[in-house]
Amino acid sequence: MVRRAINRLTGMPDLECRGSFEGCVVIARLPVAVLILLLVTACGGAGGGDVGPVDVPDSVDADARLDTPDIADARDALDTPDPADALPDDDTTSGDLPVDAPPDAIPDPGVPGPTFQRIDLSAVGDVYAMWSAADGSAWAVGAKGLVLRSDGDAFLPIFPPPPTDADLHGVSGDGDTVFVVGAGGIVLRHTPEEGWAVLREPDGIDLYGVSALSAVEAYAVGKGGLVLRFLEGAFTTESTGITYDLFGVSASGAGGVRAVGAYGTLIERGQTAWVRSQISGPVTTLRALWRASDGRMAAVGSGGSIALYDGLNWHLQVTNDPSDPGRDLYAVWGAGSDDITAVGDQGVVLHYDGQRWSVMTVAGPYNSRADLRGVAARTAAAGTTLLAAAGLGSAALELREDAWYDRSLGVTADLRGVAVSDDGSLAIVGADGLVLRGAAGRLGAVRLASGGAFNSVSLPWAVGDGGALADLSGALPVLVPPTTDEDLTDVWSSSEGTVAVGAKGTVFDLVAGVLTAGASRVLPLRAVCMEGGRVWIAGDQGRLEVDEGQGFRALSTGTSSDLRDLLPLGAGVVVAGDNGLVLECVPSGCTRVFEQPATFLYGLGRTAGSTLAVGWAGTVLRRTSVQAWSPLDPGTLRVFRAVGGAPDGTFAALVGPDGTLVLYRDAVEAGE
Repeated sequence: MVRRAINRLTGMPDLECRGSFEGCVVIARLPVAVLILLLVTACGGAGGGDVGPVDVPDSVDADARLDTPDIADARDALDTPDPADALPDDDTTSGDLPVDAPPDAIPDPGVPGPTFQRIDLSAVGDVYAMWSAADGSAWAVGAKGLVLRSDGDAFLPIFPPPPTDADLHGVSGDGDTVFVVGAGGIVLRHTPEEGWAVLREPDGIDLYGVSALSAVEAYAVGKGGLVLRFLEGAFTTESTGITYDLFGVSASGAGGVRAVGAYGTLIERGQTAWVRSQISGPVTTLRALWRASDGRMAAVGSGGSIALYDGLNWHLQVTNDPSDPGRDLYAVWGAGSDDITAVGDQGVVLHYDGQRWSVMTVAGPYNSRADLRGVAARTAAAGTTLLAAAGLGSAALELREDAWYDRSLGVTADLRGVAVSDDGSLAIVGADGLVLRGAAGRLGAVRLASGGAFNSVSLPWAVGDGGALADLSGALPVLVPPTTDEDLTDVWSSSEGTVAVGAKGTVFDLVAGVLTAGASRVLPLRAVCMEGGRVWIAGDQGRLEVDEGQGFRALSTGTSSDLRDLLPLGAGVVVAGDNGLVLECVPSGCTRVFEQPATFLYGLGRTAGSTLAVGWAGTVLRRTSVQAWSPLDPGTLRVFRAVGGAPDGTFAALVGPDGTLVLYRDAVEAGE
């Protein structure tokens, strides 16, 4: 701490070491006038292969380098606070220039600085309802068109997202068919074959709950006692005589259709009419209804109210919740009539064991007082059934043993490659076959059974471990049958053609979805790009080659550092790699233009006014037409694995481990 204080007083950067010089990280931040962030497409290295922070001497066996672990997060190597919240959305960060900043790196105070915006992919928004599907998945819906679906151990935004930004309040389904209802009376249906369909356009009357009898029949309830029946493509309004709000509905082929709502009301669909009952106090609003396979039911609502149906009569229940008044309950789910869970405000979770209701332990720790709105069961990757609850503010909990603990929603996986489409939408790839598509504020996610990570994307292709190849040109990403088992580390696609490289040093041509292997070399390759009819490749131990039409030849780089990305620049390329190395190369040779031994660069990209190099510990270097390479401060210490630029040059997107996504704009763009 004393050393760090002296460093700050003298203007020197902080130097933190872990065991050896190679474990050191230098943090020298330049100020930024404003921070907000947007996207781009890099040539090569939109991901790359394994990341290792140590420069291995030439004598080390090349194959041994492939086992170098990825860098998860720079904060693990620093004794600094967790930087996860270092840059809130729409926030700005600035600081003093380091004393050793070159003169041309000092911005004109009258010109707005470049801006960064960090997008938290786990901040999915408010969840209003959840549902357990028969296939073991769990669905969650919520504010502004939010739809999440569990996929193994993650809750990911569905791809493609639904065609609405309306608040969604209810979800149910049968088999692969899912119904969703929401604000204004909108009704959506999702099937794997057809994707999303709007069954009913909004008419101004909100729908709060839905229950499916089958793939062609469902009931929805809502504001002012509205009850809709959907049957084989058509809606009819059911007359109930109720003029106050209904919130929960349960439809069963064996048990009929019932709904609950304001004033402790339950209505049941009879042979000729709906029949009203009052099953709770007149000041109670019942929010949810659940039915077991044996016909027993539970309804929950305001003030901790619970009514239980034993097959003959409804009975009000007493719990041991010490809150006075009782905490409002919003959702109920059961594995059976002797295993029922209800959730609600301020982190309340109640469980019924067939005899009594009791408050469950909510360990959190951060979401222990969350306002919960849904509860559902899902099948985890290990095959076990787990119970999850979610609610307002992206808060979520999961039951493990006898207590509820925090869990994350949205994308938290490692992201390794990024590209930007002509329309400005993003394509991001990462661990476990993850593919994200859409706008920065509304990304949908899908996992392809690739058998490993996708390491790079250059539209329309993504490549990854075990020869994984995906075509992203259609409405849904499609996995192409592999023609190699080599881990593919990078791909470059343009009007000149498509080329990929691998961790065994192989160069592949990609034509009509088929990879054809060309020459191989001993050292792993990490990056590839094409410019002016030339093909450039780069890899470990300073390996750089160019093919001008007569085959590849090696260029002297003057380094044994691993080279991790390439980007066309004029009649040559920019090269970035370990030890903060930046080279500018033409076919006749290379010039070293930047070096910072305590950092590591993994990606290159471009906007209209800047060339960017990104990497370890939040490193962002920028080169403009009037400035040499100089550091910028993105406001986070998270690792950046790749950067992609928008084709129109308006922004760039930076991605990395733990779902890291940051958007960048040039100073000129930010000032407009």
